[in-house]
Amino acid sequence: MSKLVEAAIEIALSQEGVREESENRGPRVDAYLRAAGVGPGNPWCAAFVYWCIEQAAGKLALANPFPRTAYCPDILNWANERDLLTGSPEPGDVFLRIGEVGGETRACHTGFVTHTSGDHFGTIEGNTNIDGSREGIGVFLRSRPISGSYKFARWSDLAPDHASESYSLVHSGRAICDMPVVNGRSLCPVRLCGESLGFEVGWNNEEQVPTFDGMEVPTETTVIDGKAYAPIRDLARSAGLKMEVDAASRRVVICR
Repeated sequence: MSKLVEAAIEIALSQEGVREESENRGPRVDAYLRAAGVGPGNPWCAAFVYWCIEQAAGKLALANPFPRTAYCPDILNWANERDLLTGSPEPGDVFLRIGEVGGETRACHTGFVTHTSGDHFGTIEGNTNIDGSREGIGVFLRSRPISGSYKFARWSDLAPDHASESYSLVHSGRAICDMPVVNGRSLCPVRLCGESLGFEVGWNNEEQVPTFDGMEVPTETTVIDGKAYAPIRDLARSAGLKMEVDAASRRVVICR
């Protein structure tokens, strides 16, 4: 199992016990959905999978090979197109339950495979409950039977082993920090960036976003080595700065 897959499973397991505060809502649930690019109140099992992999990729400064989606059929189509689907689970796989929704048979629920045991596989999954519902109340550890009702996406076949490239952040002629490039975006330490620009950096716990001088910074954060990172483009925009990318020297320059 690759480091990225191991980290994704570890992060998923750390979320066990997360519960909704109302239907498909709650601080953590909203964060999962936001990471997948959809609004609060939507079904979130697929968003939970993406959030875990995205957090793991950020932690390891690796590219995230998984599709950014909150819709199970998107995962199934993506895996099928890349010949990643199998009927036999392995730890680290993303399972997809096939069932009927509104008269249509499709992938309708997803989560991670944690282990296999005989004719069952263990899981960590979101938007479920103790009975395995596809519209549940939180993140649960479960056991499911190996059957034709399940497909397994072996996304580990695409998991990168090497750290991604990095760019230097420069402001007023001064190098501020190095930024890992993840999924084509240069990620910058939020606090270091904001404070170097003269802002008081805070955190809006309800919206799960950073603030500069009390103003929300619309962005998606990733935790790397215990620090919150965000795309430098989002941080620069919120600070009212222009951004220039010098690919030749691998620098990102922000200025008024």
